[in-house]
Amino acid sequence: GLAAAAAGTVPLAAVGSADVTPDPRYRHMTDEYRRVADEQLICSAQVHVDVPDRDTAVRAMCLVAPWLPPLLALSASSPFWLGTDTGYASWRTMLWQRWPTAGPAGCHRDAADYDATVGELVRSGVISDAGMVYYDVRPSAHQRTLELRICDACPRAETVVLVAGLFRALVHDACVRLARREVPACDGHHEWLRAAAWRAARS
Repeated sequence: GLAAAAAGTVPLAAVGSADVTPDPRYRHMTDEYRRVADEQLICSAQVHVDVPDRDTAVRAMCLVAPWLPPLLALSASSPFWLGTDTGYASWRTMLWQRWPTAGPAGCHRDAADYDATVGELVRSGVISDAGMVYYDVRPSAHQRTLELRICDACPRAETVVLVAGLFRALVHDACVRLARREVPACDGHHEWLRAAAWRAARS
């Protein structure tokens, strides 16, 4: 028989100009990003973890970043695309990384520094609003949380619970280290994070 299952991609989907919600924001996205938007037949698992304040959320991003590729590897559930085996564990990651702001977030001094960067991206016209910042992890714009965004939607609820628990532990550890001022300086080598995410998606 057949049953519904959560996964990072829609395995048998046909790519084309699909119907889009009439919301002007999404209409603009399909007009501006064309094929990139047309092929977003993907699903992610997003996890929010409470933090003391927005500054803490921004500073914690750099501390949890090295652990995000392993979380992606645990959640990977999208080997199929357009009816074929892609050879990747997470083809969703390959599709998602084509957005101009997808991938590692980088390090920021505080929320003001982060918000200034986002503002510059919006003013450049590369993205139309702050909601289009698609970093692997980011501070929520609407809640006092740090948001995990790198993972695939998972077929098994146990996997999502595992990923959520691990991310919660990582954020808690980051908050403790920040409170104790036990924070190493950011080395700025974010290319390794992107490479690690590729390896996690490929494996």
